[in-house]
Amino acid sequence: MKAQSPAGTRQKCKKGKLWPPYPRPTEKKQTFCHQFHTAHYWPHPYNCDDRQYVKDVCELQVGNGWMVGTTLFDYHFEEEDQAVLNHAGHNHLLWILRHAPVRRRAVWVQASLDREISDARLANVELAAAEMAGEAEPPPVMLRSDTANGRPAEEIDALRQLELNTMPEPRIIYQALPSGSEG
Repeated sequence: MKAQSPAGTRQKCKKGKLWPPYPRPTEKKQTFCHQFHTAHYWPHPYNCDDRQYVKDVCELQVGNGWMVGTTLFDYHFEEEDQAVLNHAGHNHLLWILRHAPVRRRAVWVQASLDREISDARLANVELAAAEMAGEAEPPPVMLRSDTANGRPAEEIDALRQLELNTMPEPRIIYQALPSGSEG
């Protein structure tokens, strides 16, 4: 039990005040053996917690990244009927079913402002996932309140085409140098 007690000097009561004034362990003083171990292997009991904290933060970021990567956003659905997947939506759903790691394989659907559209999207994506999965168990399909980061590829392509159409022709002014045969 003593080996688990925290390292360092203990807080003591001197003249009615705790000293040192900042929080310190209040248990009995460590034995010489434990003091020796603490001095030679100092960061060990504390760096384990620090490492685990960093791993937890990284895992949270990776999980959020996979959540964004497996989300079907507004532009994955038809413009006329917001509940029906378009071609890009089918391709993205197929990618999720085939290539996402098993522990990250969940389909997230961006929730619409209209509850009926959100429910219809959810039902259509569940049906499409079940058809694509075939015999296998389809992944869970859940709603997510979020907005897409970035723009759809069609919009980016349209902007690039406008840029290319308005680009002026290159004009290089060329003047021939006089040749040596002319006098």
